[in-house]
Amino acid sequence: MPEPPVHREPVTSGRPPPRPPSPSPTRARRTLGIGVIVFVAGVLGMLLPLAVPLGQVAKYVVTPAFVGAYIGLSITANAAIDGWRVRRRRRRSEDGG
Repeated sequence: MPEPPVHREPVTSGRPPPRPPSPSPTRARRTLGIGVIVFVAGVLGMLLPLAVPLGQVAKYVVTPAFVGAYIGLSITANAAIDGWRVRRRRRRSEDGG
């Protein structure tokens, strides 16, 4: 019969585990810009059949552009929330709280 596995407690130094890195303001700003670019590209792709008559092919252009616009909107919203959290955290640390 095989021996049961030995349970060992993890070796810790008494410190809490490190926190994941918080988003920086420049990273949030860069992500916000990328989100806006993706959103604008998606909206322009949706409006393309109005400028160029594509006939039945238009639905194959509009559908990915529609998805791209929503992805860009999602990236923009998440980056705005990250930037807001960074500013709020910085304001709290400056106030001493």
